[in-house]
Amino acid sequence: GLYRAHADWPTLRRLTPWVTVGLVIGTIALRELGRIPDAKDALNPWIGAIVLAMLAVTLLRGRLGDRLVPHSPTGTKATGVIAGFTTMVANAAGPVMQIFLVGSGMAKDALMGTTAWYFLSVNVVKLVPLAYLAWDNPSAPVWSGETAKFDLLAAPVGKSTYARIPAKPFANLVLFFSAVGAVRLLFL
Repeated sequence: GLYRAHADWPTLRRLTPWVTVGLVIGTIALRELGRIPDAKDALNPWIGAIVLAMLAVTLLRGRLGDRLVPHSPTGTKATGVIAGFTTMVANAAGPVMQIFLVGSGMAKDALMGTTAWYFLSVNVVKLVPLAYLAWDNPSAPVWSGETAKFDLLAAPVGKSTYARIPAKPFANLVLFFSAVGAVRLLFL
């Protein structure tokens, strides 16, 4: 398996129960929002604000030292719930997880391996609540085949680009694109 040797399995195990809680909360939120006309993207600004707050904590950590540790027990629980919720309601857990992993001081290969296995696992698990939501309200689908098509087309480009970027600029790019994604969720 690609990146299996680089994944930080203890971190993934610590996040799992909390991600599950977030997935359940996200499923309930989507079910309720699906009953409201024109409410499809209602949570996006909230998710954008959460990501920007996490980014601020990560950047302040450089100034405040270990007083703001993202991988503390409380930080891990909060990140897990937020990541599970945001991935369920808006496929927006990427910035949440990247900020958490970069803030944990994870090396580039470990960051990529952990991210790859996190999203593979969570996206497979998400199929169950997505199937439930499609069954519960077939007139308000929350998933499209276009997403899978884009991912398949983008994967080779991402892997070749990753190999060429040194670790420090890579971490800065991850934080930058997390901020861009958050701003986009807030205003678009």
